[in-house]
Amino acid sequence: MVGDKEYSKWQVVIPPETVEKLGWKEGQELDEQVQGHKLILSPVPDNKDMVELARQSMLAKHRKPIGEA
Repeated sequence: MVGDKEYSKWQVVIPPETVEKLGWKEGQELDEQVQGHKLILSPVPDNKDMVELARQSMLAKHRKPIGEA
């Protein structure tokens, strides 16, 4: 129940080998996207990952190919 609304609960079993290949950890939060009839799951980045992504983005903005001023 959320507030006064009841929701169904669904479970999907992902084989342990697949979880290991993806590098997912138990309890890790996942984000979902629906594209047509497909469900796409991806890990929600933690704070450390977000800081690294921001750092890489900032570095990429300031990099210029060799020979450019």
